Amino acid sequence: MVRNKRIMDFGAGSGIVAIACIMAGAKQVIACDIDPDALLSCVENAKLNQVEFELHDDLFQFDQEIDLLIAADVLYDKANLPLLDVFLEKAPEVLVADSRVKNFDFPPYQGIGQVDSFTVPDLDELDEFRLVNLYKASRI
Repeated sequence: MVRNKRIMDFGAGSGIVAIACIMAGAKQVIACDIDPDALLSCVENAKLNQVEFELHDDLFQFDQEIDLLIAADVLYDKANLPLLDVFLEKAPEVLVADSRVKNFDFPPYQGIGQVDSFTVPDLDELDEFRLVNLYKASRI
């Protein structure tokens, strides 16, 4: 899904998605996060994994062309739901992973799967958040 594409990892956190995309053959990757500490984490994790990608701190000011935007665990607050529309303005395809929103109904986003997840080390998170739903939307 990412090979030879321009990818944005939105809400990048530690940069794990950005790193995985580079390793999977993405042409260009941008890790985007508003948290300066998260961007610092992305830089350090990229070094540890011997990969390089770009950083950006403001989705609303981002104006490069990308093929796919990936967002994981960014819908924890209902105030973030309008981001779903912004994602499609920024990229023709969007993948979203979410464990928080119940009764997800945001066309054109459609469910494409579920994954049982956990943290390492185990942070003893509530079982209700272990099931991650995967959604995809496209404007092409």
